Amino acid sequence: MANYWQKYKWPIIGGGLGLLIAILILTLGFFKTLIILLFMLIGIGLGWYLQQSNFFNKLLKSWR
Repeated sequence: MANYWQKYKWPIIGGGLGLLIAILILTLGFFKTLIILLFMLIGIGLGWYLQQSNFFNKLLKSWR
């Protein structure tokens, strides 16, 4: 099973994300799903920026 996961990890993740997006579109509608995805991308970008800039480590050091 671990070998199967290593070989097909990204197609499995992509299929799961596709299924999730399809369910969201069918239940919420296209534009609400688009807004959710947009806010997700903004959150991912903000989280990536904060991780790259070591913001939280600097913040914790300044409180000590």
